[in-house]
Amino acid sequence: MPTITNKSSFEDRLAELEQEIELSESPAVSCMIESIRMSFVQGRRGICKFRSWNCS
Repeated sequence: MPTITNKSSFEDRLAELEQEIELSESPAVSCMIESIRMSFVQGRRGICKFRSWNCS
């Protein structure tokens, strides 16, 4: 994956990943894409929601 230097092109790449049928059918990939998108929301710190993955 090439280095992405601005937020706009990063969002474009996420949109491309969502269009990939095989990838979009995987719940893990869909959840990771959602987590990455949510990391751009104001007040969020980091990409992954560690606590939600770590809960039993």
